[in-house]
Amino acid sequence: FSSATIHNFAVSGQTTPQMEADAAAQIDVLFPGAGRGVLFAWEQTNDANIGVGTAQGVYDNIAAYCSNRRSAGWKVVACTALCRGSVDSAISARLNDANALMRANWSSFCDMLIDVRAYSGWDDMTYLDDTIHPNQAGHTNFCNNVLVPSLRRLPR
Repeated sequence: FSSATIHNFAVSGQTTPQMEADAAAQIDVLFPGAGRGVLFAWEQTNDANIGVGTAQGVYDNIAAYCSNRRSAGWKVVACTALCRGSVDSAISARLNDANALMRANWSSFCDMLIDVRAYSGWDDMTYLDDTIHPNQAGHTNFCNNVLVPSLRRLPR
């Protein structure tokens, strides 16, 4: 991955439909062609919290976003959502249910699913200062132990 160009378009509080609205101008114009572009999609938490009120809605939004990026030529790697810790049990329940839908149906909208929620490394609050967002140590741990090994298995 040493020659990869990485862009991060994460926006605090952004929902998946807002990501979709930005995708044509921000994401799809970057596609390098020849099946070489990999898009990493990880955003269901804001949808569950402020976007939509159902697990099905959360799932439908991320599936549509990933499917549209795939149609634009990207290899799409989607991730299940982390739950919101002790912040809100209703939101966590929606995310658990949306994650179950992703696990059951991922091949219909993406090239690979990384089950972030199932990764036991999140159990240590060293990596989640607020029980919701990974801190720098959490991102580094996730990247080294989950993301990079997973991407190495992505069919070229």
